[in-house]
Amino acid sequence: MHITNIKNKLIKGLGILKEGRTIKDKLALLFYLLTKNKRLIFNVTLKNNDGIFYCGKRMESVWVASSFHEPYLKDFFNLNEGVFIDIGANIGKYSIKVGNRIKNKGKIIAIEPEPRNVKIIKKNKEINKLNNFTVVEAACAAEDGLTDLYIDEIPGHHSLIKEYHHGLDNNAKIPDKNIKVKKIKLDNLLRSLDIKKVELIKIDVEGAELEVLKGAIKTLKMHPKVIFESRGKTVGKIKTLLKKFNYSVKRIDNKKAYYFAQ
Repeated sequence: MHITNIKNKLIKGLGILKEGRTIKDKLALLFYLLTKNKRLIFNVTLKNNDGIFYCGKRMESVWVASSFHEPYLKDFFNLNEGVFIDIGANIGKYSIKVGNRIKNKGKIIAIEPEPRNVKIIKKNKEINKLNNFTVVEAACAAEDGLTDLYIDEIPGHHSLIKEYHHGLDNNAKIPDKNIKVKKIKLDNLLRSLDIKKVELIKIDVEGAELEVLKGAIKTLKMHPKVIFESRGKTVGKIKTLLKKFNYSVKRIDNKKAYYFAQ
């Protein structure tokens, strides 16, 4: 089993190395694989079937942008037209993926509260030459206003709930840094953008999924398909809410925390 894990890590590492856009990107990735530094020595950009992704010097962002991240979700983003809302967009992996698929046959709304991630999303939007793309710097919630965003060492683990990851894993470090960010109801955002129909929503907000949906009651009446990540007791509460709008909910992978509602 140990040998199998090493082999799988090696295959993924070499696969990510191949996705480096330039020789310089590949060298930075190779140096990381050989030395396991916490950060990359150069800013890195990947290119794969989903698009082109600037990742900066964060290996976590490289992993998210790679073809090897969350392979079990791949087929759920095969949208050919319409509106896709990416809530908790991180560096924009799924926003870019769907944006490159639908081109001008629809619209992408990428919603992300963390300022550095927002800058990367905007850069990736430009690199991929996407015009059907709106970036919103905010957190989706049950009410409009301001809220605390707790900044984790891992860029994809920032949360509105301070001890969210510690509650899942006692060894997880409790964030000691937070910033004030804008929060907005999805219903209000879509009204301001004059969007009357939504095909697909992805929610990855590190524990705040129920609050997002409470602010999206009118949106749920449009009955878009919803992909969401959730754990613990929150899953049952989300299922109860979605069933009020005639959704059926299934777990995408029994070993993972992603669900699909339609």
